[in-house]
Amino acid sequence: MSLEDVNILLESDILHGENIDIHCNNYVYKFIEFCRNNNLFIVNGRIGENKLTCKDSSTVDYVVCNAFLFKLFKGYIIHDYSNLYSDVNCPITFEICKKKKKQ
Repeated sequence: MSLEDVNILLESDILHGENIDIHCNNYVYKFIEFCRNNNLFIVNGRIGENKLTCKDSSTVDYVVCNAFLFKLFKGYIIHDYSNLYSDVNCPITFEICKKKKKQ
């Protein structure tokens, strides 16, 4: 992680995230390692509400981005489960602001 990435996260007050899912398997650790190796950050637990994404039982759906995109996040919502959208997963929506050009 570059110093610029750290500064962006510090300015946004989102350096540390929390996940309310207490169950972890080997895939979670592999996913975290993948994110670290590619300078990606998990949005879940840092922006918006911290909810489970799989029928109120675990977090299996994630939004990831680089540090620069964190500055542009306007909103993040994990919606309630609905069998219209998925067999077990909750829909996730997020909004990103377009950065204005300097004149």
